Amino acid sequence: MSALDILCPFHVVINASGTIEHSGHTFSKMIKGAIGRNLFDVLETCGPRHVTSFDDLCVNSAKTLKFRLKKDTKTELRTVVAYEPTEETVILNFSFGVGLERAVRKFSLTHEDFAPTDGAIEMLYLIEAKKIVLDANRATNLKLYGAKLQAEQAAATDTLTGLFNRRALETHIDALLRVNKRFTLAQMDLDFFKTVNDTHGHAAGDHVLKEISKILKHETRRDDFIVRLGGDEFVMVFDGLTDIDELGQICQRIISAAQIPIPFNSTFCNVSCSIGLFCVFSGDLQADDILHNADMALYQAKAAGRSTFKVF
Repeated sequence: MSALDILCPFHVVINASGTIEHSGHTFSKMIKGAIGRNLFDVLETCGPRHVTSFDDLCVNSAKTLKFRLKKDTKTELRTVVAYEPTEETVILNFSFGVGLERAVRKFSLTHEDFAPTDGAIEMLYLIEAKKIVLDANRATNLKLYGAKLQAEQAAATDTLTGLFNRRALETHIDALLRVNKRFTLAQMDLDFFKTVNDTHGHAAGDHVLKEISKILKHETRRDDFIVRLGGDEFVMVFDGLTDIDELGQICQRIISAAQIPIPFNSTFCNVSCSIGLFCVFSGDLQADDILHNADMALYQAKAAGRSTFKVF
C-alpha cells in the first residue's frame, strides 16, 4: 500500500462488507478512527443517492460519485470508484472540488495531505496568493482612508486650540440651513487681549486662547459647535436652541469664567469677553448674513461696557 499512499493520500480501501480496511494519510487525518468502520457510517452519498452499499460501489466502478462527511455535512467530497474483483475490494480516491479552501482551514491540511501531482496544490497557492494581495490592498486602503480622515480633520481644525476653524463653520452653517433647522450663532471676542500680548508676550496670549477654549468646551453643551475664527475671535453654534433665557445662562457662565485671572508662569493674565447672539429660525438666510448680524450684536455688547452679551 506504500505506493498508493504516496500517490493517493486521500484514498480508502473498502472490503466486501463495506468496512474500511485501509485509508491514506489525508482521510485518516480528517476522520480519525475510520479503519474498521463501515464507509457509510462516516460518509453519506450525495449523488447518486442510491449508492448505499459495497455492491452499489462495484456497479459504479470508474464513475465519479459525490459524498459528504456525516459529522460535517458542509464538507463535500468527490471520488472515483475503482473495483478490484480479484481482491474483492473497492478503492475510492477523494478530492474536495469547490470546497477545497474551507476543508484546508477546517482540517488544517497542508501540501503533504495531497498527491504531488494534485492540482489542489496549485489551487492552494493561488488562494494564498489572492489572500496576500487582498490583505495588502485592505491594509493600503485603510492607510489611505486614515490619511484622508487626518487631512480632513486638519483642514477643519484650528491648530492652536483644537477647535473647529472658519472652513468647518461655513460647512456646518450651510448644513443647518439646508435642513431648515433653527439654531443660534454666538460671536465672541476677548476684551483686553491686546494688553496681554503687549505686556506678557505672544506665548502668554496663546496660553490665554487655549484656556478660553477649555472654558467654552466646559460651559457649552456636548454637541455645540465651537469655532476659533482667528486671533481672539470665537463662534459658538447652538443647534436647536433659540430660547433667550437658556442662551443667556450659557453666555453668563462663559463671561464669569473668562473674568477669572489666568495664571501664566509667575504672573496672571486678565481678560474678559463680550458676546453677540443671532437666532436663526429658517433657512432663508445666507451664512455671511448670519455672521454679520451676530457681529453687530457683538458690537452692541462692546458698546454696553464689555463683559456682557447682546441679542441682535
